Amino acid sequence: VDVTLPSSYHGAVCGLCGNMDKNHQNDQVFPNGTMAPSIPTWGGSWQVPGWDPLCWHECQGSCPTCPEDRVEEYEGPGFCGPLAPGTGSPFTSCHAHVPPESFFKGCVLDVCLGGGSKDILCQALAAYAAACQAAGIKIEDWRTQAGCEITCPDNSHYELCGPPCPASCPPPARHTAPTVCDGPCVEGCQCDEGFVLSADQCVPLDGGCGCWVNGTYYEAGTEFWADTTCSKRCHCGPGGDSLVCKPASCGLGEECALLPSGEIGCQPTSITECQAWGDPHYTTLDGHRFDFQGTCEYLLSAPCHEPPTGTEYFNVTVANEHRGSQAVSYTRSVTLQIYGLSLTLSAQWPRKLQVNGEFVALPFHLDQKLSVYISGADVVVNTASGVSLAFDGDSFVRLRVPAAYAGTLCGLCGNYNKNPKDDLTAVGGKPEGWKVGGAPGCDQCEPEPCPKPCTPEEQEPFRGPDACGIITAPEGPLAPCHSLVPPTQYFEACLLDACQVQGHPGGLCPAIATYVAACQAAGAQLGEWRKPDFCPLQCPAHSHYQLCGDSCPVSCPSLSAPVGCETICREGCVCDAGFVLSGDTCVPVGQCGCLYQGRYYVLGATFYPGPECERLCECGPDGQVTCQEGADCEPYEECRIENGVQACHPTGCGHCLANGGLHYVTLDGRVYDLHGSCSYVLASVCHPKPGDEEFSIVLEKNSAGDPQRVVVTVAGQVVGLARGPQVTVDGEVVTLPVATGHVSVTAEGRNIVLQTNKGMKVLFDGDAHILMSIPSSFRGRLCGLCGNFNGNWSDDFVLPSGAVAPNVEAFGTAWRAPGSSLGCGEGCGPQGCPVCLAEETQAYEKNDACGKIRDPHGPFAACHKVLSPLEYFRQCVYDMCAHKGDKAYLCRSLAAYTAACQAAGAAVKPWRTDSVCPLQCPAHSHYSICTRSCQGSCAALSGLTGCTTRCFEGCECDDHFLLSHGVCIPAQDCGCVHNGQYMPVNSSLMSSDCSERCFCSPNNGLTCHEAGCPSGHVCEIQAGVRECQAARGLCSISVGANLTTFDGAHNAISSPGVYELSSRCPGLQKNVPWYRVLADVQPCHNNDKIVSKVHIFFQDGLVTVIPSKGAWVNGLRVDLPATVLTSVSVRRMPDGSMLVHQKAGVTVWLGKDGLLDVMVGDDLAAMLCGACGNFDGDQTNDAYGSQGKTPIEKWRAQDFSPCSN
Repeated sequence: VDVTLPSSYHGAVCGLCGNMDKNHQNDQVFPNGTMAPSIPTWGGSWQVPGWDPLCWHECQGSCPTCPEDRVEEYEGPGFCGPLAPGTGSPFTSCHAHVPPESFFKGCVLDVCLGGGSKDILCQALAAYAAACQAAGIKIEDWRTQAGCEITCPDNSHYELCGPPCPASCPPPARHTAPTVCDGPCVEGCQCDEGFVLSADQCVPLDGGCGCWVNGTYYEAGTEFWADTTCSKRCHCGPGGDSLVCKPASCGLGEECALLPSGEIGCQPTSITECQAWGDPHYTTLDGHRFDFQGTCEYLLSAPCHEPPTGTEYFNVTVANEHRGSQAVSYTRSVTLQIYGLSLTLSAQWPRKLQVNGEFVALPFHLDQKLSVYISGADVVVNTASGVSLAFDGDSFVRLRVPAAYAGTLCGLCGNYNKNPKDDLTAVGGKPEGWKVGGAPGCDQCEPEPCPKPCTPEEQEPFRGPDACGIITAPEGPLAPCHSLVPPTQYFEACLLDACQVQGHPGGLCPAIATYVAACQAAGAQLGEWRKPDFCPLQCPAHSHYQLCGDSCPVSCPSLSAPVGCETICREGCVCDAGFVLSGDTCVPVGQCGCLYQGRYYVLGATFYPGPECERLCECGPDGQVTCQEGADCEPYEECRIENGVQACHPTGCGHCLANGGLHYVTLDGRVYDLHGSCSYVLASVCHPKPGDEEFSIVLEKNSAGDPQRVVVTVAGQVVGLARGPQVTVDGEVVTLPVATGHVSVTAEGRNIVLQTNKGMKVLFDGDAHILMSIPSSFRGRLCGLCGNFNGNWSDDFVLPSGAVAPNVEAFGTAWRAPGSSLGCGEGCGPQGCPVCLAEETQAYEKNDACGKIRDPHGPFAACHKVLSPLEYFRQCVYDMCAHKGDKAYLCRSLAAYTAACQAAGAAVKPWRTDSVCPLQCPAHSHYSICTRSCQGSCAALSGLTGCTTRCFEGCECDDHFLLSHGVCIPAQDCGCVHNGQYMPVNSSLMSSDCSERCFCSPNNGLTCHEAGCPSGHVCEIQAGVRECQAARGLCSISVGANLTTFDGAHNAISSPGVYELSSRCPGLQKNVPWYRVLADVQPCHNNDKIVSKVHIFFQDGLVTVIPSKGAWVNGLRVDLPATVLTSVSVRRMPDGSMLVHQKAGVTVWLGKDGLLDVMVGDDLAAMLCGACGNFDGDQTNDAYGSQGKTPIEKWRAQDFSPCSN
């Protein structure tokens, strides 16, 4: 901003620009004329009344400064250097005329606090460029050198020194473009020859301009009100020659006013809100309050017929789901259809938006019609029609409708006619009459009848101030709201919700938060109601909780508040200082993403912008998008939207079956039996391609040949599935459900179900039935016992060499998995494999045995057309005959076919009885042929599900009990959810690098605190539990550069330099990741030698750490803490030391005093080279020399040494 005043204002002005009396020492005065003691108080005294209520004049806490170790970087030529005084730069000629010092200092501070943001740098350089040009100084092209090129709109081009008054559409009295006005030149976009500026677009001078009405210009094609009373509506035709005006007026429920855009227009006389929250409680647009627990999809609101004249048609539907119990239901998703778009907000993906099924990063805008952004806990959708929608990602839906729609609406929100008594008349008083969709049976309970809601007597314990009573407490933190928003209906709804879950925070806290949100929307100033032991709110990384946070947070890419956002106080998680919202996460200012074709993409996102996936694009640093042409989908793939992502997705999937430990059906349909007691590779990607989600599935067996465990490796992450169910992720025992970076694992009925991001699924019943579903994009590229998936069953017995195995035993031997037990083998030994004669199998083929599977009138009849029963029938008969009619094998076979049918979506009738395969269920549960375990779990109560849409047979918790870690417990005893994993009460969870420990307490819920391993300890997993363990593989360097090897030998580094401390020895083909640690040893001020920096090489990059300065990854500085490369974390510890931890087991700790620890796991024993020794338990072989060098000198890093001997 540049303000220029004539001298006639000498001494007659006031404000932040001073009084213009030629005395700079008296500029800092209050409005009353007295001197202000400080700049913040002075600035605050000149605040404009009625402006942003959340603005502040002083820093919240201490003001941010640029760390000393970053100043040099941002003062350099890659950043603010061109502004530095005395440097040769495009601005050199200007320095004598416009002193650059203040611009230079401001640039360094702004860019530093912005994390090196290119946008901020370019703005700082552009400010100095503008000042230079305003002074009439000619500057050189600075944008190319600084990487600040700008893209000009259509029909325009960039000019470094263009006319200050661009040619624009002329008034009617003048038929040519304006002549160039006086004044210094300016840089920017100028219209091409023959084009002139129309508003912000360049249009043809002939035929492209708009209309002039009463001295005001309107673009061609626009409609506008031509007077201040909204009585005349005009349309400006192309070329500005066809202006058509007609008498008009605002519609019903509207009034003529000056709009926030600065234009005259019609605005609603009022806007009314409908709410749905909790175990759905509804308040209609007319204020009618009712409860309705349906779990289908319902019409929330839409015009019953055509929308009123001058309004836009809209349709809002809400889908509900059971959470924790069939007695309660909550909002699963809400969808708004308007302007030909479908916008969905869901509890499954909170703080995310789907547009026509595709995920779109926030903020999202559509011309001037639509704006979607995050505000507090909500995602808010604002439309030009006045209809707005907000959803908090849990259960609270708010729909605001302008008065223009009054009396014309249908749905659960009522008819909007100011009469609350007739809101449900259209459906006979029954809310279920507004059902518009849902899964079959969504409106029924299984088994019936549905559980009854809590009685008033059962609600009584939750009236106190430590529960719902906090809403109505006359002296409580929410009391200031009572006069603005009557609390009664929210209190009554809270009682019901809290009672249904027996006071669990998952039901209680959102009910209170709903009232808080309504109060803050009404402008109430509330007290702190959340406490560490009452409804604490866990915030994601780089954010923190605030009761009065900004409802319009600064977001990428504009680094400004969302357009059209109303600034009010909103509780929720807000980004830490130096971080801004990018999509739904907080990132450093310098890590904003890209704006491409009007849509925002987060940094690193890959996307297909076209409907045919013909072009693959990636959002890179500095907002640059690069695209690869010709990225068409591969065979067996098609371009479509799946799980919210448009990409090349598989056209289908293949199924492989491993059953009973010996029966197999390959992906191409080959049936065979393999008797074997080894562990086997069932399926693995043997011919990967770029972008693959590589995986392998291994079946581990015991010495008797019975399945023990299924091990699935996906993108380097190892998940073990065993009976219990017991599940491990990278060796750590986890409680189901769990969702990691690549996979989710859930317990569904009797089964463990693993699903990957790219669509691969594994179902394991914990006994002997394994069903695999493999996406068709892997056709022809797999190997293992499931075959090669090329559509030809005859060549499925392919060996690793590519040849075809002569028999099934040779095939099995070739695909033994590493780690198979000694003495295991294929075949049945000298006695041969069991063979059954026809007369022996007859008894087992009857309908009271295995024949039940294929009985056309039996319990599986509805499944036959979906999944052929023949192979399961054959396997059942074989197993029963081989085991002399043992009924356990009949039950196992029937259960296997049941699971396969239900996984395929087919219905199965009850077949178990008290005498036939009875299933023993634990306390407080009962058997069900079709249970949805996720809906009846504690995890669901906290919003974590991730299950398939199928139901499976198994044990189902009784009413008022929920599933937690395999047992049914009262709802109030449920645990917590953290980072996609369920935690039972009284359990703790350590982060992957042991830097944080979270505890789930029965009273306080989830609490997390900083942890970290002390020196000499390493974060590792023992017996399935992650803890800090005393490092067995520890190499250390103390002050004076005294080194102790992994095996305990001592040595000293006598001269400065960079030394090879440890790496995996070359030539070893072991299945452990490669690494290399180099230490830079330098003399300190007291001549003691210390480690000044460490370089750690991994397979996919280099990490350098310097305690006094920070960390670099592949030469680029990173903000800490950070997860970099593949599963490598870098963080600064509270004492100032640096910790680098690789998930595979290498940890490097560097203290600020130059002490160094290198810690490795036992799996690297006897495999290492370097000054730290070979870690073989023998310290005598750690000190050996080479070619006359001392042992340490041998390990100088040749690629870092400045000269050679």
